[in-house]
Amino acid sequence: AFRRSNSLNKLTKVLSITLLIVILSACSTQKKRGDVSGLKKFYHNTTALYNGYFHANEIINESVFQLNSDHRDNYNKLLEVYPYVASANAQSQSSNIDNAIEKISVVVNLHRISHWTDDCYLLLGKAQFVKQNYEDAQEALEFMAAEYSPEAILAREGSKSKTKKGKKKRPGSKKRPTTSSSKKKKSSPGSKKRPTTTKKKKKKRPKKRPTKRPAKRPTAEEKLEAEKKAATKKVEETKEKATETEKVDTKSTKTKKNRKADEKAEKFFLKHRPAYQEGQIWLARTYIERDMFAEAEVILQKLEKDPLTFKDLRKDVLVAQGHLLIQKKDYNPAIAPMEEAIVLSKDRSEKARLSYIIAQIHQQEGRGDQALAGFERALKFSPNYEMEFSSRLNVAQNAWINGQATSEQAIKTLKQMLKDSKNLEYKDQVYFAMAQIYIKEKNFADAISSLKNSLANNAGNDAQAAESHLLLAQLYYGQEDYVNSKYSYDSTLLVLPKNDERYEQTLGFRDNLTDIAKNIEIITLQDSLLAIAAMTDQERKELAFAIQKKEEADRLAKAALDAKVSDERSANNLRNNLNPSTFFAYDDKKLKKGKKDFARFWEDRPLDDNWRRSNRNNIGGDLAVEEQEEKINRELTNEDIELIFKDVPRTPEQIKSSKEKITNALFTLGTLYKDRLLRNDLAIETLEDLSDRFPGHDQELETWYFLYVIFNEEGNSIKAKEYYTKITNRYPKSLYAQALTDPNFKNRAQQEQNSLFEFYDATYAIFQDGKFQKAHDRVAEATNTFGKTNKLQAKFALLDAMCLGNIKGKEEYIVKLKDVVAQYPGTEEQLRAKEILRLLGSGSVSGVKSEVSPGGNFEVNDSQVHYFIIALNGTTTKLTDAKETVSDYNRKYHQLDRLRISNIYLGASTDKPILVIRRYKNKSEAMRYFNGIVKNQADFFDSSVEYEIYAVSQSNYRQILKSKSLEEYKIFFVENYL
Repeated sequence: AFRRSNSLNKLTKVLSITLLIVILSACSTQKKRGDVSGLKKFYHNTTALYNGYFHANEIINESVFQLNSDHRDNYNKLLEVYPYVASANAQSQSSNIDNAIEKISVVVNLHRISHWTDDCYLLLGKAQFVKQNYEDAQEALEFMAAEYSPEAILAREGSKSKTKKGKKKRPGSKKRPTTSSSKKKKSSPGSKKRPTTTKKKKKKRPKKRPTKRPAKRPTAEEKLEAEKKAATKKVEETKEKATETEKVDTKSTKTKKNRKADEKAEKFFLKHRPAYQEGQIWLARTYIERDMFAEAEVILQKLEKDPLTFKDLRKDVLVAQGHLLIQKKDYNPAIAPMEEAIVLSKDRSEKARLSYIIAQIHQQEGRGDQALAGFERALKFSPNYEMEFSSRLNVAQNAWINGQATSEQAIKTLKQMLKDSKNLEYKDQVYFAMAQIYIKEKNFADAISSLKNSLANNAGNDAQAAESHLLLAQLYYGQEDYVNSKYSYDSTLLVLPKNDERYEQTLGFRDNLTDIAKNIEIITLQDSLLAIAAMTDQERKELAFAIQKKEEADRLAKAALDAKVSDERSANNLRNNLNPSTFFAYDDKKLKKGKKDFARFWEDRPLDDNWRRSNRNNIGGDLAVEEQEEKINRELTNEDIELIFKDVPRTPEQIKSSKEKITNALFTLGTLYKDRLLRNDLAIETLEDLSDRFPGHDQELETWYFLYVIFNEEGNSIKAKEYYTKITNRYPKSLYAQALTDPNFKNRAQQEQNSLFEFYDATYAIFQDGKFQKAHDRVAEATNTFGKTNKLQAKFALLDAMCLGNIKGKEEYIVKLKDVVAQYPGTEEQLRAKEILRLLGSGSVSGVKSEVSPGGNFEVNDSQVHYFIIALNGTTTKLTDAKETVSDYNRKYHQLDRLRISNIYLGASTDKPILVIRRYKNKSEAMRYFNGIVKNQADFFDSSVEYEIYAVSQSNYRQILKSKSLEEYKIFFVENYL
């Protein structure tokens, strides 16, 4: 029975398929040349859909899902509407997406007559978009818009109908047969005309046959590329037609045929639906990513207003409109389309994300009630615990902001969240929320403490770490604690993405505070050392004991804290069946070591609150602490004390040197307060402190003149007059006194300064011309003419170093650069010299002329064809192995780029081979390859291979070959490409 059933089933299937074929074949009994039978159409549609399009679509969807999963949201900033667009490493999916593009290409070329060709071009645009290759995405989607717009399709159908009309019989004439077989049957036997014509045609045919060998058949990718180029002209025409159409009332101008087509626009139950509208949405999104906001707005508005836009695409149009307005920083208008999208969306995850973004906009615009409602709605739709947690956190904060709870109640709620084991991974965010409440309450001490706790409990969340470090840096800055502020800005820059809009501002604050913090630390250290130098031996011993005790207690406290956190984490992992974290505090080895150290020092003392305090209500505990203090005291030897105080000045010379360091630091700090921070009050306080503490110091004249200038700026004429008198009485022949008393002094000084700048410019021009010896001689002349303290002396010194580098070689170059670093601290020239030394020390030989003259032997030409150079340095890797590694990388990330690899050897030796990758249309394409290597180094050469990578224009590549060296190109690349 089972076998008979199977046989019947098979027979039924065969009959069904046969019947279907017969029906489809019946539809094509009579066809003209160029027409396609129903069976053939069915074959191409089915094959295109299931063999190519379906699999490519699945691959792209999987890539989007993976990029969304890899992206970590920063809930302290406005969330991205499309997470995968914000991915920092979209190239990680390049291999998969290239595979999808290949499948699309096959479908387009083998099954062009199918209904899925427009969908394939749409998918091609999507693929390039997901790769963040927006230029190619725009090209593909614009091609699709030109070829498959309703206007283009109607135009093609109209031309076909005209052709058919032209072949109709004339009125009154008999119907002529249309097939060749019917012609043969109805021809008279005695007719000679047709055979004669046929023979003539047969004779002429051989002459028309091609005698040359046919050209090589183009590949699928080449066909696609040719089609794109052929349609480029049509794109602009289509845009112009669309613009003209918008100005006219479409309802009055539509033909009957168009109106009938519109009525059937959404009736695609058994009919393939055109992909044009979806392609327009993706084209608008591509324009947004390319900052072409006006073009995107035109497309989206047209789709929104068009009543024939498919219902399921209206939601996508609204989301794209919200994204567009957010990118334009027009936040309030973005709320309306996203609210409509939430109503239309059936995806809870999408509803939650849009609700959260809307709540964030309300929050940043100061609408607390609406923000609270938005976060509560996001909480309702939250698809994962991370968003649920963040929504709860914001609900607690906004309840306090809106007056529905006091700050104490809000803090209490947040502390309860800290106790919840599910929130162990999110403690850093809870502490950060507490800090924000403390800041608004002007409780800066608790705010700083909460931020420190946030960082201590951070388990690898770089986004949250960046927010905590940055807010901590700003708090320290506001408290005028510039040292801690500088270090917090340093920490911020380590985890803040470089594409963050706050990066440059953070970098500026850090740079402004670097020298200030350095001089404050010098003053603090030297003051402390001088204070210790004035102590008795007993006082030093007591201080050494206190220092040792604090260091040991801090170390053990940290070990105990790490152990406690690790226990909590382990318990939470067991409850939730999670994999152990890789966070350092949860390492079992470190946990055991911490417990051992704690037990060895504190023995079996129990853990409790305030365990380091000596005034706890615990007599046994006090006794234990006293015993441990005696233990430290016994173990502290004279050698230990000497080691602790090894930097304390003892001799008069050492004490004098320490005081000089303080005076120099105080003077520099006072000028920096004025110049970097624009804080005249701090400058006055610092410089007057310098004058009071160290009268007659080496920089007394400069200090008084600086105070005179500041008091003049502040409008304090009495204090300005005081320092005017001091300068003219104490230093009457000084330049500062002349500047104050001689009205023509400034004019003369200005003339001398102009001469100095003109001399430097002329010397620089000589250097650019390659006359290095002459430029070197002029530098020496400048020192004699304008003095060693002239304003441009640091520039002359750096220029001289480069002259000597060209004259005498690399070794002399390095020596002179080190002199610049030592003699001109805090200057731009020092920083530049350090950078050059770093490059020289990396194993490459940097160019000299290109350092100050980016033009030099190389030219900036971003639009020129570019190559990519990989220089292999000091490696035993075989050239063939290196080429295979690069080829594997290219296959994974640049499968469709058609890259070719060759190798050359620069110079006489062959121990430093160069791999050359050809080729890229322009600089941006070559730098995309460069940035991909930076992000995916694990898939490039391993750490044992030393290599350098450069993008180079075609003309500059020829210059490298001519010079047979990369020496002059490296800094040019740094300056013009990085």
